[in-house]
Amino acid sequence: MAPPARPAPCTSRVPLPSSGSRTSAGWTTKETRSAGKTVLIDTGLGQINMMGFTGGSLISELASVGVKPEEIDAVFVTHLHVDHCGTVAHVQGDTARPAFPNATYSWTAEEQSHWTGSVMDSAFITADQKAYLKGMFSSVEGRFEPVKDGQALAPGLNVISTPGHTPGHAGVVLSSGADRAFILGDAISCPVQLTETEWSGLGDMDPKLARQSQEVVVREAEATGALLTAAHFPGLTFGRVLMGEGRRYWQPV
Repeated sequence: MAPPARPAPCTSRVPLPSSGSRTSAGWTTKETRSAGKTVLIDTGLGQINMMGFTGGSLISELASVGVKPEEIDAVFVTHLHVDHCGTVAHVQGDTARPAFPNATYSWTAEEQSHWTGSVMDSAFITADQKAYLKGMFSSVEGRFEPVKDGQALAPGLNVISTPGHTPGHAGVVLSSGADRAFILGDAISCPVQLTETEWSGLGDMDPKLARQSQEVVVREAEATGALLTAAHFPGLTFGRVLMGEGRRYWQPV
């Protein structure tokens, strides 16, 4: 098989003294509908400043496509870094309320255990992030439903365990007949990792495990022709992993 005419392994690279390279990215979420159920996958950065970035536009962006907060039936969060869970709740001082009042909220039990444990006392998390996470947890009490590998969030929408970036990281698989697509959160940080399999994301807590999770998904996508994307792919671009001349290529669609 010849390589694709226009392989696009990554959007940009700039030198870093310690790690050799890094790539451009953004923070994105995905809303999908299945059998009349509206599911939001990740909630973006929200009210917290992170590395100079600010969010807070998710509600207005949903409104621009005709979706009101009360119409979201379920929120699935791939992992609890604040750029993915930042609009689970609105937190103001000691007051916190869920951003989507009629939704259930799901992430893995491993992720819940990690972020409600001793990590909350570490210097790794800023004071405003700690305050947000504590408020977020309290706001979803009674609405939180832990999920596990293979569990259905809605017909045709299932959880896939991809630990490594965080202890309980998980993505989702969308299925329609024989067609499948993966939405992978931060299991893969940039398309370049699809072709450079030894590269890791700077934020991976367990880089070796993250690469193992990545390889499982990428092999399946390569073998089946499934589409995939991840949260920091520029523009939330979907694509396929193709093999040619003894190596992998990333082909956006």
